[in-house]
Amino acid sequence: MKENMGALDLRLDNYDLLEIEKMEERKIMRGEFLALQNLISKKLGGKTYATIVRYTETRALSE
Repeated sequence: MKENMGALDLRLDNYDLLEIEKMEERKIMRGEFLALQNLISKKLGGKTYATIVRYTETRALSE
């Protein structure tokens, strides 16, 4: 039990916290991207799907 408690005793500095926050933001962005991809696919039935996805992905990464 002591070994497990020691594993939880992390020392996180501001840099670590910022990195964790960035990972969470990327995870959220990725989830939104996948949801949008699914919506576009359903709405268009596959037509011009690749073009719109590329535009959406580029726009999301630049923001």
